[in-house]
Amino acid sequence: MLGLKLREEFTNKRSSGTMIDFSNRRGTGALDLLAQDFLAITYPSIDLLKTIEAIQPGTTCPVVIIGSIGQGKSHLMAAMAHMLKDTQAGTNWLAQWSATEHNSTIGKLTLRTGMHIIAESLHLHNGVGA
Repeated sequence: MLGLKLREEFTNKRSSGTMIDFSNRRGTGALDLLAQDFLAITYPSIDLLKTIEAIQPGTTCPVVIIGSIGQGKSHLMAAMAHMLKDTQAGTNWLAQWSATEHNSTIGKLTLRTGMHIIAESLHLHNGVGA
């Protein structure tokens, strides 16, 4: 087994519309956590790896994240925000998964540095400007 642990919001009997809050009053949101702690519960899905590949230094590929509820869009965005804010934690995560998966391609991915990341959940702003 991979040793991944479900976040608290996934263990409740009822779930909200969006499973991951970027931040909340309790300080338990995805971006309230340390990058290494959030990345510890993150699997290198093909979507996440393709996103990292698309935004590497020297590339200018647009990234569009679309999907139905529960497909991991917020987790993917939180993971990217953590990796770009704390590139050392992101680089360590890539190296760890490269070794775990015996996949050198993962370890060769690079992260942009010097980024100022702004992440905001738009689901909280329904009706604004309407």
